[in-house]
Amino acid sequence: MTIEPTCRVEFGAGAVADLPRFVTELGHQRAFVVTDRGLQAAGIAPRVGKLLHAAGIEHEIHDDISANPSAAEIDRGAARARAFGRAVVIALGGGSPLDAAKGIALLAGNPDAAAADADSLWDGADGLPVIAVPTTSGTGAETNGFGVIEDTCAKRKVYIGHPSVRPRIAVLDPELTLGLPSRVTAATGVDALVHGIESLASRGANPMSVAFAQQAVTLIGRWLPVAHRDGGAWRPGRSSCSARIWPGRR
Repeated sequence: MTIEPTCRVEFGAGAVADLPRFVTELGHQRAFVVTDRGLQAAGIAPRVGKLLHAAGIEHEIHDDISANPSAAEIDRGAARARAFGRAVVIALGGGSPLDAAKGIALLAGNPDAAAADADSLWDGADGLPVIAVPTTSGTGAETNGFGVIEDTCAKRKVYIGHPSVRPRIAVLDPELTLGLPSRVTAATGVDALVHGIESLASRGANPMSVAFAQQAVTLIGRWLPVAHRDGGAWRPGRSSCSARIWPGRR
């Protein structure tokens, strides 16, 4: 049995403040941030921009990502990333921005390809390095190198990805989940719960996956109702960190 570890995980309240250091550790001084308009309006994307600016990291924020990213959106984002130049791609948001960022990073390294050609990209060039910063707790998109996008012309959903765009670093900052609408907390929390249950029921389960899945199901079952009732209850320094479900928990 071979167990391949996922990316490096940086976990903790306020961990997002170290983003500039993570960018430089990957050998870059520039960052292309992929997010959505909701996170722009909520102030999270501008906060990341200020952190990068203060550290002297040249950056650009691309927020043209919808709830179900289309191939056209990935192509537009990739064109903008190519124009920006070599950089780390920072994927900021829920599953849609994280998936879109991986597609954009891959196409940025394959300038003659389009998102609709997803199947052919497996044998293409490597994409740009990715840092994932999830702001919800359910999709786990920060753990793999693939995304689901909508090919509106073919009227189907397709996978786009490559091992090179699996996030090098996942920044799991529980503070980014504070204040989520209760509906979003419930939906993403149940998503995480279902992933845990699926892992337990998988024919390919192994002792490590079972341990992670059991812990996830236990934590979510206990604390999701608490987080749903009060999405801003947890604060740094409290004796209990129980009021939030950690982003990306499996």
